[in-house]
Amino acid sequence: MGMGNYANSAYTVDGKFVRDNAKKELDALIKTLEENNSSLQDFMEQEGKEEIDDLSIDNKDALNLIKQLWANLQTVFQKTTGLELYIIYHEREDRGDEIDHAVWCVDGVMQRTPAGEKYKKEIEYKTWTVFG
Repeated sequence: MGMGNYANSAYTVDGKFVRDNAKKELDALIKTLEENNSSLQDFMEQEGKEEIDDLSIDNKDALNLIKQLWANLQTVFQKTTGLELYIIYHEREDRGDEIDHAVWCVDGVMQRTPAGEKYKKEIEYKTWTVFG
């Protein structure tokens, strides 16, 4: 099998948009992360890599609480906006990538759902490549 660059893309939103639509839930997640010597950036990186269990938190109860808070944030965000919230992580290289590190992403946009139409000015479509 040959190696090469493969195209990827996502609809992204900024942190302010997430906060505007799930402030209480985002604040609860950040507070719990900070109480456990972590940060939102660390969480986003690990979640974006689908390696949340690698977050540097030894307390399993705290880690489970963080997972619950993340799921709650996603639920409230979806109820508020009609969009599904998730995180991706990618390290930019010299390939014209439009993202670098962890970013907030949304699904439920492509077919111009009522939510996608309503928030189209808040959502950006980004592309990047992966070598493999």
